[in-house]
Amino acid sequence: MSGANATASLCQQFWPLQYAQPQPGPLLCRDTPVSNIVSLSKIRKARDKAATPPRPDALSFVSKRKAKGGSFNYWAVKPAGSYSADYAAGAVLAEEYLRFIGAHPTYGNGTLLTCIVHDMIEQAKDGGPWSGLHAGFLTGVNRHAMAAARMMGTA
Repeated sequence: MSGANATASLCQQFWPLQYAQPQPGPLLCRDTPVSNIVSLSKIRKARDKAATPPRPDALSFVSKRKAKGGSFNYWAVKPAGSYSADYAAGAVLAEEYLRFIGAHPTYGNGTLLTCIVHDMIEQAKDGGPWSGLHAGFLTGVNRHAMAAARMMGTA
Protein backbone atom coordinates (compact mmCIF):
# COMPACT_ATOMS: atom_id res chain seq x y z
CA MET A 1 0.00 0.00 0.00
CA SER A 2 1.44 3.36 -0.98
CA GLY A 3 1.92 6.13 1.55
CA ALA A 4 -1.06 8.12 0.24
CA ASN A 5 -3.35 5.07 0.33
CA ALA A 6 -2.20 4.15 3.84
CA THR A 7 -2.92 7.69 5.06
CA ALA A 8 -6.35 7.63 3.42
CA SER A 9 -7.07 4.28 5.03
CA LEU A 10 -6.14 5.65 8.46
CA CYS A 11 -8.34 8.68 7.85
CA GLN A 12 -11.30 6.46 7.00
CA GLN A 13 -10.69 4.39 10.12
CA PHE A 14 -10.47 7.27 12.54
CA TRP A 15 -12.65 9.92 10.86
CA PRO A 16 -15.29 8.02 8.89
CA LEU A 17 -18.03 10.67 9.04
CA GLN A 18 -18.62 12.21 5.64
CA TYR A 19 -15.23 10.93 4.54
CA ALA A 20 -16.41 10.09 1.05
CA GLN A 21 -17.61 13.69 0.54
CA PRO A 22 -14.98 16.04 1.97
CA GLN A 23 -16.25 19.42 3.05
CA PRO A 24 -14.40 22.61 2.32
CA GLY A 25 -12.19 23.91 5.07
CA PRO A 26 -8.79 23.32 6.63
CA LEU A 27 -7.59 19.75 6.34
CA LEU A 28 -6.05 17.77 9.17
CA CYS A 29 -5.48 14.42 7.52
CA ARG A 30 -5.19 14.75 3.74
CA ASP A 31 -8.85 14.43 2.76
CA THR A 32 -10.47 14.74 6.20
CA PRO A 33 -11.85 18.16 7.04
CA VAL A 34 -11.62 19.52 10.57
CA SER A 35 -15.43 19.69 10.63
CA ASN A 36 -15.51 15.86 10.64
CA ILE A 37 -13.30 15.79 13.72
CA VAL A 38 -15.56 18.32 15.44
CA SER A 39 -18.57 16.13 14.56
CA LEU A 40 -16.86 13.07 15.99
CA SER A 41 -15.95 14.99 19.13
CA LYS A 42 -19.61 15.88 19.66
CA ILE A 43 -20.65 12.28 19.10
CA ARG A 44 -18.03 10.99 21.55
CA LYS A 45 -19.07 13.51 24.21
CA ALA A 46 -22.71 12.46 23.87
CA ARG A 47 -21.77 8.77 23.98
CA ASP A 48 -19.55 9.23 27.03
CA LYS A 49 -22.25 11.19 28.82
CA ALA A 50 -24.84 8.51 28.06
CA ALA A 51 -22.46 5.72 29.04
CA THR A 52 -21.60 7.05 32.51
CA PRO A 53 -21.91 4.04 34.81
CA PRO A 54 -24.09 4.25 37.90
CA ARG A 55 -22.55 5.04 41.27
CA PRO A 56 -22.01 2.23 43.78
CA ASP A 57 -25.07 3.29 45.77
CA ALA A 58 -27.17 1.95 42.91
CA LEU A 59 -26.62 -1.36 44.72
CA SER A 60 -29.27 -2.02 47.36
CA PHE A 61 -26.67 -2.63 50.08
CA VAL A 62 -24.54 0.48 49.47
CA SER A 63 -25.54 3.89 50.82
CA LYS A 64 -24.10 7.38 50.80
CA ARG A 65 -22.41 8.31 54.08
CA LYS A 66 -23.89 11.30 55.86
CA ALA A 67 -20.53 12.72 57.00
CA LYS A 68 -19.18 15.85 55.31
CA GLY A 69 -17.53 14.86 52.05
CA GLY A 70 -18.64 11.33 52.87
CA SER A 71 -18.06 8.52 50.51
CA PHE A 72 -20.13 5.38 50.60
CA ASN A 73 -21.04 2.81 53.21
CA TYR A 74 -20.39 -0.27 51.10
CA TRP A 75 -22.08 -2.66 53.53
CA ALA A 76 -25.27 -0.95 54.70
CA VAL A 77 -27.23 -4.04 55.69
CA LYS A 78 -28.57 -5.35 58.97
CA PRO A 79 -28.97 -9.05 59.71
CA ALA A 80 -32.49 -10.36 60.32
CA GLY A 81 -31.32 -12.64 63.11
CA SER A 82 -31.77 -16.01 61.43
CA TYR A 83 -28.45 -17.31 60.12
CA SER A 84 -30.04 -19.33 57.32
CA ALA A 85 -32.30 -16.44 56.20
CA ASP A 86 -29.34 -14.05 56.37
CA TYR A 87 -27.18 -16.49 54.40
CA ALA A 88 -29.81 -16.68 51.65
CA ALA A 89 -30.13 -12.88 51.64
CA GLY A 90 -26.33 -12.56 51.39
CA ALA A 91 -26.34 -14.88 48.37
CA VAL A 92 -28.96 -12.65 46.72
CA LEU A 93 -26.78 -9.60 47.41
CA ALA A 94 -23.80 -11.41 45.83
CA GLU A 95 -25.86 -12.04 42.72
CA GLU A 96 -26.85 -8.36 42.62
CA TYR A 97 -23.20 -7.32 42.99
CA LEU A 98 -22.04 -9.69 40.24
CA ARG A 99 -24.73 -8.51 37.83
CA PHE A 100 -23.75 -4.90 38.59
CA ILE A 101 -20.03 -5.35 37.90
CA GLY A 102 -20.83 -7.49 34.86
CA ALA A 103 -22.99 -4.73 33.43
CA HIS A 104 -20.51 -2.00 34.38
CA PRO A 105 -16.92 -3.36 34.13
CA THR A 106 -15.13 -0.12 35.05
CA TYR A 107 -11.84 0.51 36.82
CA GLY A 108 -13.78 1.80 39.81
CA ASN A 109 -15.86 -1.35 39.99
CA GLY A 110 -12.65 -3.36 39.78
CA THR A 111 -12.01 -2.29 43.39
CA LEU A 112 -15.62 -2.43 44.57
CA LEU A 113 -15.29 -5.84 46.25
CA THR A 114 -12.33 -4.54 48.26
CA CYS A 115 -14.44 -1.63 49.50
CA ILE A 116 -17.32 -3.95 50.44
CA VAL A 117 -15.12 -6.37 52.37
CA HIS A 118 -13.27 -3.48 54.05
CA ASP A 119 -16.56 -2.07 55.36
CA MET A 120 -17.67 -5.54 56.48
CA ILE A 121 -14.49 -5.90 58.53
CA GLU A 122 -14.56 -2.35 59.91
CA GLN A 123 -18.15 -2.76 61.06
CA ALA A 124 -17.31 -6.09 62.71
CA LYS A 125 -14.32 -4.47 64.46
CA ASP A 126 -16.63 -1.74 65.73
CA GLY A 127 -18.84 -4.37 67.35
CA GLY A 128 -21.20 -5.08 64.47
CA PRO A 129 -22.34 -8.67 64.07
CA TRP A 130 -20.72 -11.06 61.63
CA SER A 131 -23.68 -12.94 60.25
CA GLY A 132 -25.03 -15.17 57.56
CA LEU A 133 -25.27 -12.07 55.35
CA HIS A 134 -21.50 -11.90 55.23
CA ALA A 135 -21.04 -15.63 54.70
CA GLY A 136 -23.75 -15.82 52.04
CA PHE A 137 -22.37 -12.84 50.15
CA LEU A 138 -18.75 -13.97 50.21
CA THR A 139 -19.64 -17.57 49.35
CA GLY A 140 -21.74 -16.39 46.41
CA VAL A 141 -18.92 -14.25 45.05
CA ASN A 142 -16.38 -17.03 45.64
CA ARG A 143 -18.50 -19.59 43.75
CA HIS A 144 -18.54 -17.35 40.71
CA ALA A 145 -14.80 -16.70 41.05
CA MET A 146 -14.19 -20.46 41.09
CA ALA A 147 -16.32 -20.89 37.96
CA ALA A 148 -14.40 -18.11 36.19
CA ALA A 149 -11.07 -19.64 37.28
CA ARG A 150 -12.17 -23.01 35.94
CA MET A 151 -13.03 -21.45 32.57
CA MET A 152 -9.54 -19.90 32.47
CA GLY A 153 -8.13 -23.41 32.43
CA THR A 154 -5.40 -25.05 34.40
CA ALA A 155 -1.70 -24.44 34.09
